[in-house]
Amino acid sequence: MKDKLQRFVASGQLGIFANGYWGNPLYKLPPEANLMAVAHYLDALAWQREVVKLHAIFGGKNPHPNFVVGGAPAAISVGPGSMGSVGGATAINMNGLEIVQNVIRQMRSFVDEVYLPDTLAIAGFYKDWFKKGEGVGNFLTYGEFPSEGKSINDLASLMIPRGIILDRDLSR
Repeated sequence: MKDKLQRFVASGQLGIFANGYWGNPLYKLPPEANLMAVAHYLDALAWQREVVKLHAIFGGKNPHPNFVVGGAPAAISVGPGSMGSVGGATAINMNGLEIVQNVIRQMRSFVDEVYLPDTLAIAGFYKDWFKKGEGVGNFLTYGEFPSEGKSINDLASLMIPRGIILDRDLSR
């Protein structure tokens, strides 16, 4: 990772990192946590290329997929077809659906192994921020992050349970 970051900085194309407020006292992460966050951010940029395959398979485009509301515009093929790789085919078949399944598994692994642990690690340094930006203090959640091997429908396994918080009252 050190070599990768050195090449990135040496390229002079720092993108979102070019104009940071470095040295601002509100940045509380220690160097190790910053390195972890940047490394995983760069991993996520590379990983998103796999996720975009879903858009291509279902006939959409990125960043404005046309398959999310109203169904997929692509036809379904019951034959073998040519959907062994992304692109070039006009109908979705079992090969394309296998790619979709593999990408979804990768997405789940990335969230479980990288995104969620990073979020929890970083949040620990910003506990004083938990009261900022909350508006009127009412919150709604549909539930998220089931335990390993559990279904999203197993409500007891959700890290963030389903429910509502009114007027900041966590007792109900």
